Amino acid sequence: MSYSVVFSSNAIKDLHAIPREYQEKIIIKAESLGLHPYPKDSLKLKGIRETLRRIRVGVYRIFYFVDDEMKMVDIRRIGHRKEIYQNK
Repeated sequence: MSYSVVFSSNAIKDLHAIPREYQEKIIIKAESLGLHPYPKDSLKLKGIRETLRRIRVGVYRIFYFVDDEMKMVDIRRIGHRKEIYQNK
């Protein structure tokens, strides 16, 4: 069973601000979440109301939400590891 992958408007803005060499890697990793929304290297983020997960792509992080009822992965934010955790 595959999940649909949806990018929020914030995630799209974040993606455009990232250097091109990483953009393709990030898109491939994000789309792979449609087949495996809970990969081994993903972690649950702590300290926020919503149950967001995090996955790494080099020095960048993808924050996403999985809706198991609707079979959807919602990509919320994408950013550099030094900055993304400050803007949860």
